[in-house]
Amino acid sequence: MLLVDCHKKFLSYLRLEKDYSKETVKSYRIDFNHFLKFLDKENAEPELEKVTTPMIRDFITYMAHDLGFHPNTIRRRIHSLKSFFKFCMTQEYIEKNPTLAVSVPKKRQALPIYISQDDLMQLIQAPLEYGGQRTRIRDWLMLRTLALTGLRRQELLNLQWRDVCLRDSNILVRNGKGDKDRLIPIPSALVDDLRMYKDMRVTTDYAPVFPSVSGKRLGPRPLSSMFTKYVHLAGLDGKHYSPHKIRHSFATFLLQKNVSLIEIQELLGHADITSTRIYLHTNSNRLKDAVMSNPILELNMESGFTAAF
Repeated sequence: MLLVDCHKKFLSYLRLEKDYSKETVKSYRIDFNHFLKFLDKENAEPELEKVTTPMIRDFITYMAHDLGFHPNTIRRRIHSLKSFFKFCMTQEYIEKNPTLAVSVPKKRQALPIYISQDDLMQLIQAPLEYGGQRTRIRDWLMLRTLALTGLRRQELLNLQWRDVCLRDSNILVRNGKGDKDRLIPIPSALVDDLRMYKDMRVTTDYAPVFPSVSGKRLGPRPLSSMFTKYVHLAGLDGKHYSPHKIRHSFATFLLQKNVSLIEIQELLGHADITSTRIYLHTNSNRLKDAVMSNPILELNMESGFTAAF
């Protein structure tokens, strides 16, 4: 059986039976296409029964040494292949799983880069100073909305006016990561901004909140280009900022204000609190304050050395 035919069945299984989101299924397809390109480079037959454990290991070496991929990228692609071949085993397409004996690199948990308050203010103001006549207000409000809601980039782009309830001061995120909906309360200042912005436009319930100049839904690339432009104009080059870093800032600032991890997890739409815990490491002073709040310190005990002698 051809690999590509079997993988189509696998993707259908993920979408229809496992109820994976379109974005997740797309990631599995992209990962698999990289494996197909590798097989083509090696002049290997793209047949299911011909894939062996050494070929999978050669693929790992190729990604690490020839392409210089990050261990986390390699880890994800091998996990994708493992899931695929496990599916093939359960469907009895193959008798032996070639990925079973293959180990994946350990995940590197990098500390999130977040934008400082001063830098974030400079960035948000940049559209008002340097933006075009037709886009400056939209761009300013997009950055402001990201900073005050912690939305993911795609969630922001998917927003329609029916999702913004100005009366109840909240935003409904439809089909977020994992195809889950969540409700995000928004501060009154943002409510006022969105109301004035809406009054400036001819809108419908299903119109995108932040459209392109032509009125259509804005895409990820134009948003990234817009963001990069304002980072440069705000004098913030070289700091590796991206739209997602605003989301990191949102979570970090809330944590610094003693908002609980559970509440931050709910606002960010994390399925697992492990994803939220990374923000604990962004503020060592907060951890120090936690240690210093130990009630034992209030007992006015003598130091250990004094008491011992």
